[in-house]
Amino acid sequence: MKISKILTGFFGLIVATNLMASYTIKPLSELTFNNDTDGAINFSYENINIPLIYNIGQTDPSLIGLLDTSELYKTTGYTCDNKGSKPFICTSKHFFTGIVWSSNSVGGEILLDKETFERLNKDIIFLKRSNATRYSIPNKTPFMNVFIDKQGYLNAQFTRPSGGTSSAKTPKPIPFGQRVYIQANEYGENYEVAWKNLSTGEISSGKAGQQFALDDHNLSRAEFPYGKYNSDLDVVDLDDTFDDLRSVLNDINLKNFFWGPKVEMFEKLGTNDLSDMPVHQKGYPLQFDTNFANRVASDLFFNTNYFKENSLYVYVDNNGYPVVIDIRTKR
Repeated sequence: MKISKILTGFFGLIVATNLMASYTIKPLSELTFNNDTDGAINFSYENINIPLIYNIGQTDPSLIGLLDTSELYKTTGYTCDNKGSKPFICTSKHFFTGIVWSSNSVGGEILLDKETFERLNKDIIFLKRSNATRYSIPNKTPFMNVFIDKQGYLNAQFTRPSGGTSSAKTPKPIPFGQRVYIQANEYGENYEVAWKNLSTGEISSGKAGQQFALDDHNLSRAEFPYGKYNSDLDVVDLDDTFDDLRSVLNDINLKNFFWGPKVEMFEKLGTNDLSDMPVHQKGYPLQFDTNFANRVASDLFFNTNYFKENSLYVYVDNNGYPVVIDIRTKR
């Protein structure tokens, strides 16, 4: 396909300078295309025309996905067994709040803008779980509050049985203007937090935990707080857990967010399909309209970072001129 002079002028500048943006330049020799799973359109912007390829049925990688929490309200599909001897069909709420309550992971990719962060001037909360009928800790106290504090450090806050709170905290604040992957884990009331700079590979991590085993972890000894086998009594609640996060999704450029039972640190990094997690970001359907074209062009020409890292490719020929734009989530 013949590339127009305008296209060559714009892209020639971008290819030559290789600005730190969310697109990646690749040689045309590395391009693969599957007729069964991939599609192509002609991308037009002003006087620019170039093929754009995508996965058939994929979501729009340039938009911030909404949080899908529907799994937390299911009334079937879960089996609970408090004592290991009397399994029963239970709700997902009871499963996550009364059975698998001390196994948590939350994570995702963010990009903090300094001015926006300072304007918010508050803790950015990713997860807020509170103690609710615990054997040795007061109700409504933090069980696992994961947040970025006003100084930019990632925290996982919890309540000590002896009183007061402690936090696992990263020793370094999250850098501004760079895409970073964050994650916090809790298992058996041991907490760890970490972030990884996706450009430099730098990692900052911290750990903390209870200093002794709590009685309500010993299910053979503690009748309380579980009560009857068919009880839906919360041990650690999920009430309003993600309300704060919903209000700042766009402010922190959140991508690939998830919450669920513990996964290893950074195990989900680079995973676009997180539908196996109870809570995850659900993407928008891909629509090739004017708004989409503007987002593509804005990232390519003005370094606006609508697309996360490695989700927008530009393939160039041997002369360094662009031939194909690639937005596929699976290549």
